[in-house]
Amino acid sequence: MIKREVRSAESVSEAVVLAVSIAEDCHPRALPSLYGVVNPESLNDLFRQDSKRETPETDSISFRFSESLVTVDADECIKVEYAP
Repeated sequence: MIKREVRSAESVSEAVVLAVSIAEDCHPRALPSLYGVVNPESLNDLFRQDSKRETPETDSISFRFSESLVTVDADECIKVEYAP
């Protein structure tokens, strides 16, 4: 399993693609489009700092991307489990 924090200079969707590329040992451009699984803009908006509530409706979101299971927590920690 790969764990990665979203850095201040990147979006959540960018961090997801990079984390999956590390987990699957491939270049990020070798991965399928994230749009095929989730809307990247919506994913980014869901975890934007100014959109966070005191009591979030959910602590995390999980989805399959490429050959991995991706979980993004409310604290913007990304967990990737390679599961071919």
